[in-house]
Amino acid sequence: MPTAFDEIKNQVALSLRAMSIVVLNSFSNIDVSLDLINKANNITGLNVETRDNVQDVKNNLQI
Repeated sequence: MPTAFDEIKNQVALSLRAMSIVVLNSFSNIDVSLDLINKANNITGLNVETRDNVQDVKNNLQI
């Protein structure tokens, strides 16, 4: 994707991160939560802050 879409990719990743947390907290569904955070983690071209944020949640889910 062109760099013009970088901010949109970051917002999508952060939205998937937020949904992952809500799914875990509201429905206790770790499988769906992990699937959502993995989708966010697989988005290429994220800025470092977003990538670290998503990775932190992924690490916490796998504990």
